[in-house]
Amino acid sequence: MLVFMPPDTRQLFKSQFPVVWKVITFPAGEYGKASVRYVLRPAFGYGQVDQDYLFHPTGWAQAQNGDLVSISGSPGQLKFDENIKGDDPKHIACKNDTDNQIDLSVGIIKGSGANEKYEPTVVWTGVGAGANVTTQFRSKLSVYVTRDYKPNQMLRGEVETDVIWSHNLDEIDDVTSWIFVQDDDTGAFSIVSASKV
Repeated sequence: MLVFMPPDTRQLFKSQFPVVWKVITFPAGEYGKASVRYVLRPAFGYGQVDQDYLFHPTGWAQAQNGDLVSISGSPGQLKFDENIKGDDPKHIACKNDTDNQIDLSVGIIKGSGANEKYEPTVVWTGVGAGANVTTQFRSKLSVYVTRDYKPNQMLRGEVETDVIWSHNLDEIDDVTSWIFVQDDDTGAFSIVSASKV
């Protein structure tokens, strides 16, 4: 399970929830292979959280550091207004300009045109009318070996297993290879750079 953790954890698991970005399944006792592509195109999104804590985005807008994004409209007809430059060049912000609470997220846009897809990484639930969400998109990815998680699922609390790999993706090469291994003696899992094997 791959998860981006938010840089500010004061509201973690209260009103701010990390979202499972990717789930990769490896069959026990067999060799497997996976490819993950990450391109930094941060965006804000809105949507709904279902009974299984899956976030379903219904609209999104790309944002750059320093942007203030606003959402307006009525339930069922929300829209993003044109981005404006905010006062803080190191953060992105999204303002709820509706008359209702909404669920907001920050995430990554993949593809373009009809193939564009939004992948949420952090969700804020119940953002009040007139309230802002301000954040820095953080490219620190954490990997866990676990089960029963799905992409877009909000983490409601700490993951039951320890992180086995965590890196800021902006600090590693654009194309890298990693090997997922299990220690024969201890059974512990780890991820090591293919260049070190």
